[in-house]
Amino acid sequence: MFDVTMNTYGIPLNTFIMAIVWLAAVVIALVVRKFFRNYKSNRIVRELMEWVDALCVVLVVVMAIHAWVFQLFKIPSGSMEDTLLIKDRLVVNKFVFGAKLPFTENKRLFKMRDPERGDVVIFRYPKDTSKYYVKRLIGMPGDVLEIKKQLLYLNGVMQDEPYVVHKNPFGFLGSSDYGPVTVKDEHYMMLGDNRDYSSDSRDWGQLHRGYVRGLAWYVYWPFSRRGVIH
Repeated sequence: MFDVTMNTYGIPLNTFIMAIVWLAAVVIALVVRKFFRNYKSNRIVRELMEWVDALCVVLVVVMAIHAWVFQLFKIPSGSMEDTLLIKDRLVVNKFVFGAKLPFTENKRLFKMRDPERGDVVIFRYPKDTSKYYVKRLIGMPGDVLEIKKQLLYLNGVMQDEPYVVHKNPFGFLGSSDYGPVTVKDEHYMMLGDNRDYSSDSRDWGQLHRGYVRGLAWYVYWPFSRRGVIH
């Protein structure tokens, strides 16, 4: 899960604040123009208007990048250890899966590719869409997934998962076995790398592709752990 605060409309609080700041800047720009409209010949007034206009443009660009290209997050739980650790700060690439159009289920622009097996993905938690979760995409539509004695079998073939850790000798919820299950159309199976301590698709079900928001791309802090996420 990501440490992201949402308002009652399911919008991240930092995005909501940025929108308010931009609207305030636009209002200020209009007030400045109206108040000083009779003093446009003054060099200081002209420069003030140019600075306000530039600020509005910069805020629009920053908001667009934040909403559709990149976003910063902090990891508050250990469900993705040792790939992602508690308090890791990372950049999420939202553009790679396409810029999601507001107020639509899954309409996207400029999509580079669909999510792929093995991707570490950020998504809205299906049971509470005010929260963001991060897990690894393990099963694609049509895949048959089964876990036996802590080993993952995909379509009957045992998988090599070097990123997985097992820190509970009793396994997930007291059992190391799960499935077999078939992944539904337009859905994904999402599992945590810390397989014994992860609330994931084994617990709350398969993830509809419409909840996907981006690719967990790069750890930028702490500095000692910086690097691309695999």
